Amino acid sequence: NGKREMAEVQEGPLHKWHVEITKGQIFVSTDRNGLSDPYVVVKYESEELTKTKPTSDTMSPEWNYTGTFDAKIKSSITFKMMDKDIIGSNTVGECSHFLEKGCSLNPINFYASGDRKVITAQAFITLKDLGEKKFFKPV
Repeated sequence: NGKREMAEVQEGPLHKWHVEITKGQIFVSTDRNGLSDPYVVVKYESEELTKTKPTSDTMSPEWNYTGTFDAKIKSSITFKMMDKDIIGSNTVGECSHFLEKGCSLNPINFYASGDRKVITAQAFITLKDLGEKKFFKPV
């Protein structure tokens, strides 16, 4: 698809991003026991960039997760808080954010799918732009 490749080149270079996802608070449980097994997924378009490990039986998860991913400045990424089940996962909530230099998103609200009025959870997330990703050509 030549049009998409051209659009991506025009948007600017890839940057490496450092992400910290420390803790959260869930307001709406998706499990029958009144608790959840939450984790956070970071997505760009349909691609999963990184995710935390699930924590078990809690409404106040502590992930203390750090990771990196590649994305362009001003691109939109999606954070999805999920609830791990024995088979599959349920969505607790989601939100989108535009990447800018030195983002600190503390706390960010997660909303019920398709409803920006219902806050289902919050999480403490920090993003840091580590700069333009360097590509080296083999000699």
